Amino acid sequence: NALFDVMVVLQNTGMGKGVLPTLEGLEVRAYEEVQTESSKFDLTFNFTEGTEGILLDLTYNSDIYSREMAERLCGHLEQLLSAVCGSPDIPISELDYLSAAERKELLESFNDTAVAYDRYRSVIDFFEAQAALAPGSSALVFGDRILSYSELNSLSNQLAWYIRSSSDIGYGSRIGVLLDRSEWSVISMISIMKLGCVYVPVDIALPVSRI
Repeated sequence: NALFDVMVVLQNTGMGKGVLPTLEGLEVRAYEEVQTESSKFDLTFNFTEGTEGILLDLTYNSDIYSREMAERLCGHLEQLLSAVCGSPDIPISELDYLSAAERKELLESFNDTAVAYDRYRSVIDFFEAQAALAPGSSALVFGDRILSYSELNSLSNQLAWYIRSSSDIGYGSRIGVLLDRSEWSVISMISIMKLGCVYVPVDIALPVSRI
């Protein structure tokens, strides 16, 4: 987890803009902070009580944050504070700090991944089409073992032929697979799907009676 230096300041001395207290022979005026080009902290939230409410001045480290990120952060804080005021009894973890536009972007735009697949083609049809299209491309990686689409297709065909020739399974049969996690777990799954059967993984850590 990344750690950042954050400073939060609340100025509520009543010495902001407006009438300042005066004493005979003494002049009092508000301190005008000198603006610098560098930030001592990654983020500095400076809250000041004014006649119109609490004002926020955010100073940020430009090596970490862009102006757009800082403005978005302020927007999130404003949204969160509005949600707190509107629903003071709800835990902060359950409050929404996203704007309506951001929520729509996250839920709709970023998740717009619908693809019009041919409903009459199976997963195996797509797998074999990819194997024909890019036979040398990596299809399966487990530890140091790397199988190309061609190799994975060939091994799954061999295993499917062995299963069919050595048993009386039929279309739709349920075939249990008891294996440690390895490349053969995937090869077995594809082989069984090629046979039109149901792949039933069995956890090898289960008691023998359950298995």
